[in-house]
Amino acid sequence: MGLTFTGIVYALTFTRTFIESKKENFLGTNQLSCILLFAFLLGLCSLIRYIPKVPGGLKRLIHFVLSSLAFFLCIIVLTDLMQTPIFIFFGLLLYTVSYLVVCGVKALINHIIARAASRSREDSMFEN
Repeated sequence: MGLTFTGIVYALTFTRTFIESKKENFLGTNQLSCILLFAFLLGLCSLIRYIPKVPGGLKRLIHFVLSSLAFFLCIIVLTDLMQTPIFIFFGLLLYTVSYLVVCGVKALINHIIARAASRSREDSMFEN
């Protein structure tokens, strides 16, 4: 959650130069509160993986839908930063791409760790 929050704040700060805003303070208290709310809801969405008897792919799909809804409500609607349809579209597109990248990197890291653990178990079996 903390990594997600930090990434979103950095992304919004980076895009600050590209978004025309008449507001002097780009990330005010309201916007930061909405980002914190999104990070909290994203953490709650992660509790889906503890539901028993639900296939892993369905859990991932439910997590994606709920986290996308949280992103839309907290970042797009409540912060009122993205008012035009093109900003809304690109915001959701950016979220989807970043979600897929993060899930892919996480799956790759988990695969590498699992493979290393299985090799170490095999090595310890042959040593005994």
